[in-house]
Amino acid sequence: MGFLLGKENKVNKNLVANQTVEGFHTVKALKVLSEEMDMDMPVCETIHRILYEGESVDTAIEALLSRPLK
Repeated sequence: MGFLLGKENKVNKNLVANQTVEGFHTVKALKVLSEEMDMDMPVCETIHRILYEGESVDTAIEALLSRPLK
């Protein structure tokens, strides 16, 4: 899935439905857990936006890299 995601710059929902994609469901669980624990997890949030909200990889990476340093 990673190669195809990089090539197409978006998630192929048919691929996810027909194959086991390691980490796909884990990202959703991590997002829920991080919200419940009020934890800032920018990488997980970015991956969640790509996989579940349809954000393009390029846009997501740009947003992640433009975050202020802590």
